[in-house]
Amino acid sequence: MVKKSNSNPRLSALHILNEVEENEVFLDPLMDREYERLSPLDKSLLKELVYGTLQWQGYIDWVIDRYAERKTHKMGSAVRNSLRLGTYQLLFLNKIPAFAAIFESVELVKEKEGVPVSGFVNGVLRAILRDKEAKKIPALKDDSARNLAIKYSQPEWLVKRWCSRYGVDVAGRWFKNNTSPPPFTIRVNRVLIDRDRLVNILFDEGINTEKTPYSPIGLMLEKPGDVTRLHSYQKGLFYIQDEASQLVPFLLSPRSGEQILDACAAPGGKATQLAELIGDRGEVLAIDKSPERINLLQRNLKRLGLTSVKPRQLDLTKDVKEFQKRGFNKILLDAPCSGIGVLRRHPEGKWQKKENLLGSYSKIQSNLLNVVSKGLKAGGILVYSTCSTEPEENEKVIEKFLTSNPGFKVENPRASLPESCYRFIGKDNFFRTYPEPHNMDGFFAVRMVKKS
Repeated sequence: MVKKSNSNPRLSALHILNEVEENEVFLDPLMDREYERLSPLDKSLLKELVYGTLQWQGYIDWVIDRYAERKTHKMGSAVRNSLRLGTYQLLFLNKIPAFAAIFESVELVKEKEGVPVSGFVNGVLRAILRDKEAKKIPALKDDSARNLAIKYSQPEWLVKRWCSRYGVDVAGRWFKNNTSPPPFTIRVNRVLIDRDRLVNILFDEGINTEKTPYSPIGLMLEKPGDVTRLHSYQKGLFYIQDEASQLVPFLLSPRSGEQILDACAAPGGKATQLAELIGDRGEVLAIDKSPERINLLQRNLKRLGLTSVKPRQLDLTKDVKEFQKRGFNKILLDAPCSGIGVLRRHPEGKWQKKENLLGSYSKIQSNLLNVVSKGLKAGGILVYSTCSTEPEENEKVIEKFLTSNPGFKVENPRASLPESCYRFIGKDNFFRTYPEPHNMDGFFAVRMVKKS
């Protein structure tokens, strides 16, 4: 019999995959929930199983469909995801014995669906194993959009977009990068410590680090494990944040004593960084409409020891006058978006996002941009950013905004960034990072000034 979910990472993985698929929810809260029930070793296996299976889901389904009488899209969630977990272990995790991968997957289905269905799963997985050992699983040779989508486990609509925009070679490198684990990057809380001192502290805690090549306040951690157990984390010496995300607040050129608005702030990565950049002297009004996310922001502020950030639960589209009358020196709008630039970090998004959602996001982004711009003082700076690579959410939103708001103009952000980051600034003065070749999240940002 399969062990209960509070002690079995494979059963926890199945629960998560079913929930992600059936309810189209974010992965992180589900992982946090299951982590609480598992040992450190089982946490590591759970993360590998869930992220790996979601990352390679497109390719895995293609393999399963070659051996199963019923196609994956016609199976129930428990059967489909048990097969996915088993296939992922057989094809990608050589450290797990094949017999264990098959046995555990069969046991999962047996408990959920009964003995007859478990026999079906057993037969499919054993057939996949035989052909894997005989090297009979065929390779995908041509670069059609369909084959690239399968080979690199990407949504076909995104493959078509990127191949059309960037060409097959460039797009192929991006897709390959999208299936690799992202670096584990942290931001130094420079109110409390400098980067060199934190390097030494982490080394004493058993963590090797490498300085980020672009962010002057970032570190990449080698095999960090559960960093929340570290004394340095608990003391607020760092915040987990991708390098690209760390670069965006620099575009505001924040100064001590300024009044700054972070319009979509939770869980607080950029708001807390803004506080650190102003030496925790001034005020960062951090707005978010979600009470749960505001609570998370407050917990992060307490851990980091920052007092200049003022969290506020507010719906910007409804409570406009609440903040517009304030008048801010600087405003950051890190807008809700499709998250296309962070798919390797959030692989569930590959299977949840649809192309027609880009237009829906652009309407929300344009509305928010128009609203927050009214709260900026003359001569103030407004930075708009997304973790998307798609023009509908970026260039087209800014083009529309500038047309209807001639009192704003785009500024070259070079003076606000380290010299190493100049490569991210285009001829249009827009800031862009990509997973390939920069090995960080895909971000777009633009710095605009309100004319006096």
